Amino acid sequence: MVKLLVALIFCSSLASSEPMTRADNLWEAAYQVAQFVDWSQTRTIAQHPDRFMEYNPLLGRSPSIGRVDSWMIGGMVSHYIVSRSLNRRWRRTFQVYTALGEIAVVGNNRRVGIWLNFPLR
Repeated sequence: MVKLLVALIFCSSLASSEPMTRADNLWEAAYQVAQFVDWSQTRTIAQHPDRFMEYNPLLGRSPSIGRVDSWMIGGMVSHYIVSRSLNRRWRRTFQVYTALGEIAVVGNNRRVGIWLNFPLR
């Protein structure tokens, strides 16, 4: 509980009402698209636990589709909220690193044979 309180105080000190710039919106879109592809890939992992294993420790080795959906929707919404809340300097850092991280995850999933399944099924 103390760690959560410290994190909230830290985040509130970084908070800003500065509007998002065009570049901020593009970085946010890059993250959201990569997260959407990761969502599809993670659903594939959940549907085929005999072929694939999930490495996100928060989801577990073979998560349910419901857990995957909840996690991904929550992640996408919270990423946008955090991005809107941070001041310009911290926003860009947050968006760049999280977008690049998601792109790396998507690339790794692609290398093991998982690509985008659309619509999500």
